[in-house]
Amino acid sequence: MRLRTVHKVLILTLFILYILSVLIIWSIGYSLWVAILWNLLTFIGADFPIDFSLPDKANPLAFLSNVFGVIGSLIITILLTSFFYQILSKINIRERITMGKVKRLKNHFILTPANKIASYLIDEFKKNKLGFVVLDPSQKNIEMLIKEGVLAVKGDPINIEALENTNIKNAATLLLLNDDIVKNTLAALTAKRINDKIRIASRIKRVDELAKMKRVGVNYIVMPEVAVGDELGNFLLRHMKK
Repeated sequence: MRLRTVHKVLILTLFILYILSVLIIWSIGYSLWVAILWNLLTFIGADFPIDFSLPDKANPLAFLSNVFGVIGSLIITILLTSFFYQILSKINIRERITMGKVKRLKNHFILTPANKIASYLIDEFKKNKLGFVVLDPSQKNIEMLIKEGVLAVKGDPINIEALENTNIKNAATLLLLNDDIVKNTLAALTAKRINDKIRIASRIKRVDELAKMKRVGVNYIVMPEVAVGDELGNFLLRHMKK
């Protein structure tokens, strides 16, 4: 946001300097078209195409116009450099390589979002050498996953384009790991619109949400809290018997 403000200030300054410089050259006695063309070429750092001896050091106005031209040329250089840097910063080479790998996936798993449950599944999938891709709306999470060698795509699972970027048409299973039942429901409906054969596993928090998820085409229902409780109960029972 601050960079945009700086750009606006620089562009406004450039415009004002150019107008003043044109008016100065025009006031000296040259035609308006000559003033416009000469200043334009001066501001972009080019030479006037004809024999033009305007830069007369004895004329303070002409000298002032030249100063404005140098400042304007500097501002243009700063703006172009800044814009070029912004373009380069938006081109993430790693993400482009990742997208290429995702497009080649077949019968893979799609995990969304990148939460603690996803982290556990990622480790398991890596151990078993299963193909998968993570879909998450956070750019920070995506960059972190890609650095770790995980295929990850930025986006929301309720967005068709985001799901298509995960190559959902060739995927085998979609794992909806959000604790928000509404988001999981919308994501399941969106996924089925793109690939009606995909298997969907969804996380729920309450038993009364089970029927709703079944109606939208979810094949497997998971309640992490219940699963953790069962594991803890089994652990206690095993140790109590000893």
